[in-house]
Parts: sequence; structure tokens; C-alpha cells
Amino acid sequence: MLTIVITGWAGTGVQRTFAADVLTVSEAITQGNSGSQATVEGYIVGHASGSYAADFEAPFANDYNVLLADAADEQDKTKLMDVQLTTDYRAEYGLQTNPDLIGTKIRVTGTLAAYNSFPGIKSPTSITLASDEDGGGTPGGDDGGGGDGTDPGDVPPLEGGMGKKVLFDNTHGQTAGAADWVIEGAFSDFANALAAEQFEVDQLDRSIPYTFGEQAITYNKLKDYDVFIVGEANIPFKQAEQEAILQFVNEGGGLFFIADHYNADRNKNRWDASEVMNGYRRGAYANPALGMTAAEAASPAMDDVSSSDWLADNFGLRFRYNAIGDVSATDIVEPAQAFGITSGVDAVAMHAGSTIAILDPDQAKGLVYLPESGVSPWGYAVDQGVYNGGGRAEGAYAAISKLGLGKAAFIGDSSPVEDATPKYLREETGTSKKTYDGFKEVDDGIFLVNTVKWLAMQEDYTSLDQVDGLTLDSPTSLLAMEAPSASTEPQAEPWDDPEAGYLWYDPTTFKPGSYGSTQSPGEPTGFSFTLPNDLAAGGTYTMTLKVNGLKAGETLSGLSVGMYLPGGEQIARFQAEDGGWSSYGYSPAFTLTANHEGSAEQSLTFQLKAGISGAASLRLKQGSSNALTQSVTISAASAAITDFQSKLYQASPTPLSASAALAS
Repeated sequence: MLTIVITGWAGTGVQRTFAADVLTVSEAITQGNSGSQATVEGYIVGHASGSYAADFEAPFANDYNVLLADAADEQDKTKLMDVQLTTDYRAEYGLQTNPDLIGTKIRVTGTLAAYNSFPGIKSPTSITLASDEDGGGTPGGDDGGGGDGTDPGDVPPLEGGMGKKVLFDNTHGQTAGAADWVIEGAFSDFANALAAEQFEVDQLDRSIPYTFGEQAITYNKLKDYDVFIVGEANIPFKQAEQEAILQFVNEGGGLFFIADHYNADRNKNRWDASEVMNGYRRGAYANPALGMTAAEAASPAMDDVSSSDWLADNFGLRFRYNAIGDVSATDIVEPAQAFGITSGVDAVAMHAGSTIAILDPDQAKGLVYLPESGVSPWGYAVDQGVYNGGGRAEGAYAAISKLGLGKAAFIGDSSPVEDATPKYLREETGTSKKTYDGFKEVDDGIFLVNTVKWLAMQEDYTSLDQVDGLTLDSPTSLLAMEAPSASTEPQAEPWDDPEAGYLWYDPTTFKPGSYGSTQSPGEPTGFSFTLPNDLAAGGTYTMTLKVNGLKAGETLSGLSVGMYLPGGEQIARFQAEDGGWSSYGYSPAFTLTANHEGSAEQSLTFQLKAGISGAASLRLKQGSSNALTQSVTISAASAAITDFQSKLYQASPTPLSASAALAS
């Protein structure tokens, strides 16, 4: 196992601030939205009425936030912080109810995180008047009045990560397709936030080269950790791995399964994450290798793989095989009924995901649900997508479970967890990945970190019916087709043919630069423009487009170049070989062919519109895909040549087809 220790990040990229160190607003803004805990003191000056929008005078729209500044009369938005007011603080500090609080100085302890596009303080644990020497103020903040964690009449405090260890799995296809669920890639925001809470964060990797025949998950590899996080597994668990996970949880470990929608088969092996975690493939309960070639079925990856209702039998719940589109899950179980996990959480985002059926309420409980209306299927769903119309009847979006001395948590989409920093190239094609900043969306990060804090806490009860005052769920009503042995496959899998030569079970076929490949990536395809530094309206100029990193003789077709103002107005026209000019817009399409060194270039003569000035964008397109966008400035200064270099861009020869979108 390769272990990556992240605790040292606190010294280089994560600043920890303890409540004893009171920060000014300007000091807190300087620290950034780090996800760390801080205490900030400032004057209430207004209310955020939307994304980076501020109201400074009554009437105010609601009681959900207040804006803080170092001066009582400050209205410069760059000097403001937005404080989230969770339920227990709204009546006393909300400006709709208490507009006379403008100019009052308060002290807030909470998480440094962006809110309404301002630097912010979210999930407050204390808000007091700054003159209160004893730290009094509003009683019963969101982490409540203490308690032993077994009486949901109080909101139990969630412990920090000091002395606790979290292990992320990267052994079951977490980097297949568009996924990059690794702690140095598109799960790095999540890992950083846990490190900021003083957890030690490691990753379980396979030793390269590997065959998938290895039992990657063993009890000995898990036993020294408090929490094991599995993001979107695309390689099925071996029975021995399932047994190791059960032993880990039964003996006090915390397990966190992050799934996705049905048909999110990123490596085209017919197994989705929800199927891997449930323990069986939809429509293939009698034969987990149904539809596979003889080589696939006999591969090491399928050794010791069998069908069972493993998740339901052991944790009292099951991922449903629905596929729901974009929705904000705003039906949040109150913190007192959620062990404090939902403190500071008003919404969790879903962008194509699934829900979770609660089967045994003594074991499992939902925490986050989709709204009752406005719930639509994912655009590429292969069945009806939404099974019970949304709401609580659809099943929980996020849920928890109790097993033995340990605990487990589940969420039906990876979108809230990911960030926009992928590390690897696609194993099937070698092209770059596009991931998104879901961890920063609404209250996703707060919910995820709170979940891990709860998973890491040791508690004595062994089932939910032992918790005084806890309201147990009702079982989710299931469709007949959801019985494992009666399930059907609505569309033949895989959803698309793999690229020639790619075998999901054989890492020797993975492209250079992908996880598991033994080859280093070559020089990536990169574009750059050379053009005059000072461009004047009405002038005629020549630019040069250069491309490198191609194979000798490789051809790129469908290339075109345009220049436009922020509002979209096209401001350049291009000269043809016969001396004629195009209309203002993108140039006629052209083709580049690489020389023996893998490089090519194209010169284009262009003329700018008269009467324009200011910032503009120069864009290269390949077909309908954007290959490079470069900022330029239109001015009257003299022209001097300089190079405008792009960051390396991983070119995709064609835009994604509809079927390819199924893997995204």
C-alpha cells in the first residue's frame, strides 16, 4: 500500500485557527475560504440578498445571513464577510426580524467557507455580542448543549479529527472514465477539508503493475484507520473484500460509500458503483458476469466475485437503480434527529445521482431527501429515472447506518464531493478529464466533513432503536423490479463499445498518464498563439497558431479562430488565400498536419473592427469544442510582438457523443 499523509498540509496550504484567537474581518478574509474553524469579530453592516449582492438598509429579505465588516459604516463589498445564520440563530440575529442590529458588533465562531460568493463563515457554533466577556450570547447553537450523543433532544457535538485517521480507496476503478476520485486529484478539496479538521488522510493504492486479481482491501490494511471512504467503485468487490469491510465496521470503524446514478459505468465493465456497493448487478443476479466475453469473465478482476444483497443484508439499506438529474436536496433532517451531522446544512446538490431505499429502520436512517416536486430524470436515464415521484418516497439521498460497534454513511452521487482538479488522464483514451467544483456548492462540504466526524466517533449503541428520542424511518416502498433476483436490465450493457485495445480488466492496456499505466505520458497536445501585443481597432495584423505534442503526420481538422467582446460581438475578419475577406466571425475552417517532430503551425491575417476597445477574447475551436481561449486587449498603442502562451490543453479529436456522455 502506498500511503500519502496529508497532515502536513496544514503547514503549507491549510491554516488552522482556534476560537481563542479572535480575528478581525480583514484577517479572516486574508485566510481565505479554507474550511478551517475560526472566531471572527466585526460589525453587522447588512445582508447578502444574492450572489455577491448586498443590502445595507431595511427592509431585509430574510433572516438567513448577516454581513460583517471591521467598520460599522463599511459598504465596500471586498471588505465584507457573510455569516450564515442557521436555525438557532435566526430569531436573535436575523436582520428581517431585527433590523436595529445594523452597527452592532458580534463575535462568531464557525467554518471559513464562501457563502453567497462572499468570503464567509458557515455552520456557526457560537454567536455572541462582542461585549459579552463570558462568551454567553445565544444559548443552544447548532452543536447544542452537549449531551452524550444518544439523546437527540440535544444536538450532539461532533468531535474534530485530532488523532484520527481517514483512508480513501483507490483500488476499485476510482479513476476510470471521467472519474478522478483521488486525494491528490478531484477529491483533494474533501481531503484538504478533513486535514483542516486535523484528520490524518491517507490513500489505499494498488502496487503498480497490478492485475485486479489482488485482494486490495484487507482487514489489516483498514484496522488502523477510523474511517474508510470508497468513492464510486467500478471494479466489483471480491467476497473476501466484503468480509474485510464488515469486520472493520463491526469492530468500530466508519465506512462511507459514495455512489452515483444507474448506468454510470465508467470503465464499460457493466458494473456501476451502486451495483458494486449493493453486491449485485441489475438483471444479472444469477450470473455477475452475464454478457461478458469469456476473457472478461475469466479475468482476475472477476475472481471471488459473486452476487448477493450484501448492502441490504448487512446495513439495512440499498442504493436504488434510479437516475435523477440536477436538483438541490433541501429536505434536511434536523440536527437533533441526525446526530448533529446536518448542523449548518440547508441544501446538498445532486447532478445525476440515485437515492437510497431504507429497508431496516432499526439499522438505517435517511438524513437528506429530494424535494417533493421538480424532480426530473437524468437526461440519459435508461428507464423512468424517478421511481416514486421524488420527496421522501423516493428514498434518502444521503443516509447512515449502524452495524456492531461501527457506523456507515451513504450518498447517491459523487457530484457533491468532487472538485475541478483532476490528476490523471482517461485510461481508455489518454485524453484529459473535466471535473467540477461540487464540494464548494451550497452546503456540500459542510455535510461531508460533518459525516466523517460522526463516523469517526466511538459510541456504544449497536442499533438505532437504542437511541432515546430518535424517530425511526418508515421503510421505503419498492417497485417489484427492485427485488435483486427479479431485477431486469433495461438496456444491454456496456452503454458504448470500448476503444480498440482497451481492456477494463488489464491495466497494461491503459493509456499513458492514467492511473495503473506503467507508461509515463508523452508531451500533451498544446496550442499557443503568437500575435501583436498592442492591437488597435481597425488595424490589420497576422497571428500564428502553433500546436505541438502530436504524432508525426497526425492531422487536426475542423479548426477555426475568432475574436469577440465580452457581450459576444465578433470583432475580427480573416483574409483568404485569394486576398478576400470573410465576414466578422470565426475564420473558415482549416486543417493542420504535424511534421516529423509532432508540431504544426498556421498563420492567419485578420482585421479588427473600427470603433472598438477594451478586453476581448481570442478563441480556437476544433469543431464545436473550445480548444483554447486567450484574453487580449484592444488599444491604440504601437504593436510589438510577444508570445501569448496557453496552458497545455488536452485536445479531444471529436466532441462527446450522446452515448459518451453516459460516462460523464
